[in-house]
Amino acid sequence: MEEEIVKRPVGRPPMHRTTDRPEMHAEDPRELAKIREAQILGTLGDLDEHQDEFWFDPALIPDGWSWEWKRYQVLNEIQHSHINALLRTGWTFVPASKYPQLVPQGNTEEKIVRRGNALMERPASITKMMADRDKRLAQLQVDTKAAQLEGRVGSEYATSNKGDPIRARGVAGAKKTYAPIPVPE
Repeated sequence: MEEEIVKRPVGRPPMHRTTDRPEMHAEDPRELAKIREAQILGTLGDLDEHQDEFWFDPALIPDGWSWEWKRYQVLNEIQHSHINALLRTGWTFVPASKYPQLVPQGNTEEKIVRRGNALMERPASITKMMADRDKRLAQLQVDTKAAQLEGRVGSEYATSNKGDPIRARGVAGAKKTYAPIPVPE
């Protein structure tokens, strides 16, 4: 084994290097390409052009938890106010280290982010409670508007701000001119 002395900058000792060592990239580039191809296809899955890129296997969700994609970035700017509001209502980021199959290879982030959306989780009971609350609020809005349109609430809709009856084409007072729309349960 021959050694070659390599000159180094002033103040540093000379470095000894062997000249008969094997090549650093002795592997066949075609084999490396096949290995990398398998890695890429493993993360791409089926190459269907209508594939939902936000889909994941629901079996990954632990019992008692709910997962949802939440807005994280818009035009590469993190939406801090929105994220803080989500954190206040119990959402946390799904850890990428626990689910490596959901992130591209080489990802160093602790979050699972796709196209500006982060995968977040919270207990399913909290998600159901919040959905029930939102449904009650929506139903209250529908009931209030229906009562206003029927003239049961808010007589101010039948008069002007001066107290005079509202007239349309010579007819005073508000008239119901629509067919009621059934509200789904």
